This record gives sequence, C-alpha cells and structure tokens, in this order.
Amino acid sequence: MRIVDVTTSEHGYRRLDAGSKTRIFVCPTGESIMENLANRRERPSKLWRPYAIKAAEALGVAFESLGWSQKAGCNCGCSPGFIVKGDHRPGFDIHVDIAELAGDNVVSLAESRMAR
Repeated sequence: MRIVDVTTSEHGYRRLDAGSKTRIFVCPTGESIMENLANRRERPSKLWRPYAIKAAEALGVAFESLGWSQKAGCNCGCSPGFIVKGDHRPGFDIHVDIAELAGDNVVSLAESRMAR
C-alpha cells in the first residue's frame, strides 16, 4: 500500500472550539459508499498508523502520539480516525488516501478485492 493523496481542511461544524486537536482520516481509494459504511467499525488502525505518521510529518505537524478513535470525526462513530496528541496549534483535518500496489500501478482496494 502507499499514499496516493494528502489534503487538509478546517474542522467541520463538529469542532468549532479553538482548542480542538488535529484529526487524521485514512481512506482507501476506490471504496464505494456502501463498502465505507460496512467497514467503518473494522478499520485496520495498526496497519494505517504509519501512513498517518508520514502525512503528519510531511505537513510539519509535531506530535507526541496518535490515538485511534472510532469517534474522531463525529460523536456517532461514523468517522473513525487518529487524534493528534501534542501538537499545540489550532487543529485541522488531514485526509490521507491510500491504495494497494499491483506491480508499478496503483490499484484501488475495490479493484484489488475484485481481482482476488
């Protein structure tokens, strides 16, 4: 697997306070909305942690640790992700898109599953 894209955005409506922490959301490319809904509670956080760390470091985010939270983005648990601990700047969201590799080509996870 590899990082395909990293984007940032301001926190949404859910965390308007200035003291909120940065969140990192890792998303597999090519995943349908139905797959995303089905997989939200079974994300491989240990497998995805190195990608979250790479993205944070590339953006110059200083941190002590990354904590996985099922409710990182929303109180209902629909947006799991990593919460950055130790960065003292106002928080923002980091979105990391990842994909599996097939030879030298990036393949979406959905395409990879169909090929198996």
